[in-house]
Amino acid sequence: MKKTLSLVFSLIVLSASVFTYSANAKANKVAICHNIGNGEFIVIVVSENAAAAHYSQHGDLPLNANGTCGDDPLPPPPQIE
Repeated sequence: MKKTLSLVFSLIVLSASVFTYSANAKANKVAICHNIGNGEFIVIVVSENAAAAHYSQHGDLPLNANGTCGDDPLPPPPQIE
């Protein structure tokens, strides 16, 4: 019985540790425009720590004001009737 309780407790602690790690890992991510080499960009998500290297080594760019890549215009304001 003691071994079973010990095993259950260990699994609970391990599960909590994994959940905490994955929640923290997602919290430190940033979306950027990744240069795919043909003059076009796609949105990728990288660690905040890796963003500066992407900007300097890959020619990547931050997202524009409306959260996309390129010269996409801002969406029109909502119509008020």
